[in-house]
Amino acid sequence: MKAGACEYEEDGEKGAAGNKKPNGLPIWGNEKTMNLNPLILTNIQSSQYFKVNLYQLKTYHEVIDEIYYNVTHLEPWEKGSRKTSGQTGMCGGVRGVGAGGIVSTAFCILYKLYTLRLTRKQVVGLLNHADSPYIRGLGFMYVRFTQPPADLWDWLEPYLDDEEVSVVTITSPQPLLPPPSPPPLLSPFVLFPLHLCSEFVRVLAPFLFICV
Repeated sequence: MKAGACEYEEDGEKGAAGNKKPNGLPIWGNEKTMNLNPLILTNIQSSQYFKVNLYQLKTYHEVIDEIYYNVTHLEPWEKGSRKTSGQTGMCGGVRGVGAGGIVSTAFCILYKLYTLRLTRKQVVGLLNHADSPYIRGLGFMYVRFTQPPADLWDWLEPYLDDEEVSVVTITSPQPLLPPPSPPPLLSPFVLFPLHLCSEFVRVLAPFLFICV
């Protein structure tokens, strides 16, 4: 576990730091929608990938494997799938989903994780996973969409200096390959992902910053 990561209570025992935290997690905001943009949620729920492929995955570890093998970026839409011609402002930035956008594998899996109602131990497992930055990135997204704003600093602060490479946008260089320029790191993605495309920032805007 990363230094400073949240300890959790399991079978009534205290964590190593002596701070007892229940393994069950609260859900902040709208429990029916996971606080997702309604048009993104509609596309997830109508997606054949979500209804057929992900429906067959019944356990946390099966979903982890799905992330490892199939997630290649963390944007909400698949590249080139959205038609926003003639739309402007927020409509052009987000609502193009109604004109044929395909929701991404990452966001379908994010909602699948939500249907499993992850425990604290499982979320910490995502955040500290050694096999893929996409698994970790989805862990951060899960925290930011579902956890109370007052708790976000406790969750995310230990990772602000993280240097693992993460391909957040579709056009970012792939990890483990020599990039033409420094690729995004997980640490700026944790709280202030200002390097993301403007569309992604709009989608996540209510969840980018901690309310204190």
